[in-house]
Amino acid sequence: MDTGILNNSRSLPLASASKLVRNTYTLLALALFVGGATALLATTLQAPPMHFLLLLAGFYGLYFALVKMRNSAWALLLMLALSVFLGYSVGPILTYYLAIPQGGELVATALGSTGVVFAGLSAYTLISKKDFSFLQGFLLAGALVLLATIVISLLVDLSAFSMAISAAFVLFYSCIILYETSRLIHDPNANYILAAASLFVSIYALFLNFLHIFGASGE
Repeated sequence: MDTGILNNSRSLPLASASKLVRNTYTLLALALFVGGATALLATTLQAPPMHFLLLLAGFYGLYFALVKMRNSAWALLLMLALSVFLGYSVGPILTYYLAIPQGGELVATALGSTGVVFAGLSAYTLISKKDFSFLQGFLLAGALVLLATIVISLLVDLSAFSMAISAAFVLFYSCIILYETSRLIHDPNANYILAAASLFVSIYALFLNFLHIFGASGE
């Protein structure tokens, strides 16, 4: 798999786009396997929940390191480290939901919904070849708004708005899937490791927010 920048043309030739898509989804599949295995192990061992600030620090630290090292061999190791870290963070959450009535059904529903959304959005973008680069400004603004919401939630109780916040996260990460998938076939500067990392984080966030929405709906 090639970690280098592709070329400087405005669009990708079919062969280059196909290779980029193949490399991205191969790495994504590996990351999902590693992250899923780590989550299962953490659940089996009943690992304690990760502190929210530790989760943020670990995620942003690994992700920024991945961005900086994206064109080196270290990027693959950082991608797998990110998968293990986020997978571990899911373990205690699964332990909690699996211990409540119909928890297994909630987890299965959230997982299925995540798969349907990801597969549907990815397939639509790859088949239609639509360019979603126009979402870049929206994603930047959305990231700032959601980050501000996270900071405010540390200071003020926003539990009354938790469903709406989770729905906003689902919309935001659905748009990221459209945007990142579109880049694979339109952006000559797309990097498959960063694309796989972004899609992995989107799947992770979709699953957790679907889990919260379905869990809160069932209360």
